Amino acid sequence: MSNNYTRFSFAVRLPAPAAEFAKELDETIAALYDTEVTKEDRRDPMVLIAQRIFDAHDGNDSGCAFQIEDLDKPTKSKDKVLYVFAEESGSPDIVGEILRTTLRKFKIPSPITFEWAEYADNSRPGEFGGGAMVITAKRIRAHNTSRWIDTTLARLTRRKPG
Repeated sequence: MSNNYTRFSFAVRLPAPAAEFAKELDETIAALYDTEVTKEDRRDPMVLIAQRIFDAHDGNDSGCAFQIEDLDKPTKSKDKVLYVFAEESGSPDIVGEILRTTLRKFKIPSPITFEWAEYADNSRPGEFGGGAMVITAKRIRAHNTSRWIDTTLARLTRRKPG
């Protein structure tokens, strides 16, 4: 038996309220894993957003840590650095949705990008790969190496040699 992992780590500069929103949204999604939503909870907009993401991803959370820190050099802006990392195994799809929701809510035009690695603790064929994601307020575009290989092979085998 092999244990499989999806790992990534990245930092993004965001306005402080946006960074705090993303962190709180991730924490709320994680809390849904362990608790039931009450009638009172349904009045909280953060819980409603978290529930939508949680349900869309089969009741899973991001598996990540969201950490907020000050910029290395002081500036006039109130921006912060949001670090997102999966120490053991995280969900790029859920992280992407959290960040897309954040960009949309705060009307941030700049895209966020990150890459991930998929690997296993036993070297068996088919258990390694990775991907990349570009997130904007309007959409998420993701590229997975396994899908890319499948798509490329399908195109190549349909062509006749020569």
